Amino acid sequence: MRLNRKAFSWAWSLAILSCSCAMTRSDRARPPAVALPGQFSRGEAGAPSTNRWWTSFRSPELDALIDKGLASNFDIRKAWARLDQARELAVQAGADRWPGLNLDASARRAKTISAASGEPVATTADQFTLGVAASYEVDLWGRVSAGARAARLDFEASRDDLETAALTVAADLSDAWFAAVEQQAQLRLLNEQLEVSRSYRELTELRFQQGQASALDVYQQRQQEASVRAQIPPVEARLAVLQNALAVLAGLPPGGLDVALPRGLPEAPPRPAAGLPADLLENRPDVRAAGARLRAADERVHAAVVNRLPALKLTGGAAYQNAEISDLFDDWIWNLAAGLAGPILDGGRRASEARRTRAAADEALTTYGQALLKALREVEDALVQEDRQRELLDRQREQLGLARETLEQARSRYLRGLNDYLPVLTALQTTQVLERSELAAHRQWLSYRLQLHRALGGDWTRALERPPPPSETGHE
Repeated sequence: MRLNRKAFSWAWSLAILSCSCAMTRSDRARPPAVALPGQFSRGEAGAPSTNRWWTSFRSPELDALIDKGLASNFDIRKAWARLDQARELAVQAGADRWPGLNLDASARRAKTISAASGEPVATTADQFTLGVAASYEVDLWGRVSAGARAARLDFEASRDDLETAALTVAADLSDAWFAAVEQQAQLRLLNEQLEVSRSYRELTELRFQQGQASALDVYQQRQQEASVRAQIPPVEARLAVLQNALAVLAGLPPGGLDVALPRGLPEAPPRPAAGLPADLLENRPDVRAAGARLRAADERVHAAVVNRLPALKLTGGAAYQNAEISDLFDDWIWNLAAGLAGPILDGGRRASEARRTRAAADEALTTYGQALLKALREVEDALVQEDRQRELLDRQREQLGLARETLEQARSRYLRGLNDYLPVLTALQTTQVLERSELAAHRQWLSYRLQLHRALGGDWTRALERPPPPSETGHE
C-alpha cells in the first residue's frame, strides 16, 4: 500500500508538471502581420525568376564584376563575420541543454595546534584530491530549449541578412555599371555632337565670308558649340566617380578596378514574371529574416515566462582523496544532490522581464509587417515605373526621329536661302538635347528593371559560399 501511494504521488507530480508546462507556452494568437493581396496590380503571371538575373544582360564583364563583388565586398564580409558570431551564440545557448562536467585537482598542507593534553601539540597534515563535478538543470518547462531555439533562429536571421547584403551588392553593382556605361556613351555622344556643331560653325563662317550669312549666325553657332563643349567635364567627372564606386563595391580601392566598359547600353531582356505576393515570403531574404526574428522573440517570451517557475538542478561529484599522493587512487568519495529552487520575492524582476519580452515580440511583429509592406511596395513601384519609363523611352525616340527630320529640313532650306539660321540652330539644339535625353531614359529604364529584380528577391543567394581570406584576394 505504501508503494502504491508513492507511485500515485509521483504520477500526480508529473501531471502537475505537464499542466504547468502547457500553461506556460508562449504561443499567442496573433493577427496576420499583413493581409497579402492575391496578386500584383500589374506584371506577368507565372513563377518569378529566382536565378542570377544579371546574366540575362549577356555581359561577361558585368558577370565577372558581380562575382568579384560577392567575394570581396566588405559589407558582405562583415555579414559573414556576424553570421559566425550568431553561430557561436547558438552553440553556447544549445550547450545549456547538456550536463556540465568540471575537473578539480587540489593539494593542501595544513598545520594545526592542539592543547587538549595541556601542552600545545603541532600537527602537520597533507591532503590530495583529484575528482570531477557534474551539474545539470532538468529542463522541466522548456526554458533552456526555448533559449536554444531562439538563438538558432537568430542564426537563421543572420544568414538571411547576409543574403540581403549579397542581393543589394549585386543590384548596386549592376546599377552603377549601367550608369557608368551610360556616362561613357554620353561622353562619346558629346564628342560626336561637338564635331557636328563644329561642322555647322564652319559652314556658317564660310557662308559669312561669302556674304550669305550674318555675323549673328556665326556667333550663335559658336555659342551652341561652346555649350556642347561645356557639357563634357561634368560627364567625365561622373564617369570617374562611378568607376570609383564600382571599385569600392568590388572591394577594391578607388581607381583599382580595371574593366572595359561596353560601347553602349543593352536592350533589356524580357521582363521576369512578378509571381504572387506570397512568393515574397520565400524569395525576399529581408522578409525571411524578419520572420525568423519574430519566431525567436516568441521563444524568448516563453523562456521569460517559465523562468518564474521552480528549477530542478542535479549535481554530483566523484573524487580520489588521500593524505599521501602515492596512495591517492586508493580512496575515493562521491556525492549526489538534487535541488528544487524557485523565486519567492525578486522585486518583480522576472515578471517585468516577461512583460518586456512580450513587448519585444510585438515590436518584432510590426517589424515583420513593415518588411512585408516594403517588399510589396517595391515590387509595385518597380512594375509601374518600368512600364511608364518604357512608354517615355518610346515617345522620346519618336520625338528624336522627328527632330532629326526637322533639322534636315531646316538645314536644306537654309542652304537654299529660304530661311535664316535660327530654325537650323533651334533644330540642332533640340536634336542634341533629345539624343542625350534618350540615352539617359534608356539607362533609367534599365535601372527600374534592376529595381524589379531586387524587389522580387530570389533563391540564388542561398548558394552563397564563404569567400577566401582577404590575403588570398589581394587585400593587405
